[in-house]
Amino acid sequence: MDIYVIEGNPRNWKEAIWLTSNKLLIEGCVKETFFEACINRETEVPTGLPTPVNVAIPHADPEHVNKPALCFLKLSSPVRFQEMGDSENSVDALFVINLALNNADLQLHVLQNLMNVIQNEYLMRELYDTSTEGLKKKLKELMFDENNSQDKISMKRSNMLQDLKELVVRIAKEAEDSGMCKPGSGNFSARDIESGLIAITPSQIPRKDLTPNHILIIDLEGKIIENELNVKPTSETAMHIEAYKTRPDVNGVVHTHSKYATAFAIQGMPIEPVVFESIAYGERAPVAPFKMPGTQDLADSLKPLLLEGYNAILMEKHGSFVVGHNLSSALEGAQYLEEVAEMTFIATVIGGKLPSRINKEMFDKFRNK
Repeated sequence: MDIYVIEGNPRNWKEAIWLTSNKLLIEGCVKETFFEACINRETEVPTGLPTPVNVAIPHADPEHVNKPALCFLKLSSPVRFQEMGDSENSVDALFVINLALNNADLQLHVLQNLMNVIQNEYLMRELYDTSTEGLKKKLKELMFDENNSQDKISMKRSNMLQDLKELVVRIAKEAEDSGMCKPGSGNFSARDIESGLIAITPSQIPRKDLTPNHILIIDLEGKIIENELNVKPTSETAMHIEAYKTRPDVNGVVHTHSKYATAFAIQGMPIEPVVFESIAYGERAPVAPFKMPGTQDLADSLKPLLLEGYNAILMEKHGSFVVGHNLSSALEGAQYLEEVAEMTFIATVIGGKLPSRINKEMFDKFRNK
């Protein structure tokens, strides 16, 4: 069976049908009659299925199909589709179009290719949970180990979000190697943009021993989705989750106890923008009031400052917390924060007083150069 993947951002499910059906028509998989039928028929669309892929499946009737094929529509941004007509009801961004197949072999191909294309255990589990009983039976055969009980079903797919896990390991080790944190301190996470799932470092694993298999996958409620080596997530998981819930633009979080930034945090002093390098983390790093490490209270203390748009925050008597549009940018921000803290300290020793900050107008001019 041929498989095609296209990208698009349809406004509703009829446009999704048009995009996928048109691709199948261009590739010679279906006939004009099928394309017209897809555009004109009132197809019933199942609801409650997960993002981020739409699936168009040609009907098995030889009258309309030249050869079996699948066309997957990868959404270019999160959307919800209005059902046909003026209904206010909507369906999730992944739905299966024309799934009423009357060909068992083709249906099996569909399910097998779903396994190959949707490389995400969380999405596959949701697909299973929202399927009809007939599809569940076939999905169970493809997805689950036969020897496990219904209560403890384990997915055959194991290397979930592997690239993201590898990134988290690389950034964590880079942070330690560059002196941003000592063994046993600091934690790191990254969010997968498509699934919304989070890859986060474990607790009590030395970074020199850290591998992608140690990285946990959790959701925004803190539920562990994957834990290959049965490790504990970092004790600071709550504040990572708070950042992702509060700021949709954030996809990477770095928490370190770097020497100079933490010294400012101990004193409860913000790091002011005294050099233009501070633009790397948003110019200024305010201080969140002291809360016990590893608590929800600490996570809650960060929320107001995150909402104000701060990307770098000092946690009083604790350390620094830096967010970015990805994990690499978050680490870069944390590194520049440490550098500006050190320069501020040295300038204060030399001059006998804290250096004056650069005003916002100057930063705006610097940005617009």
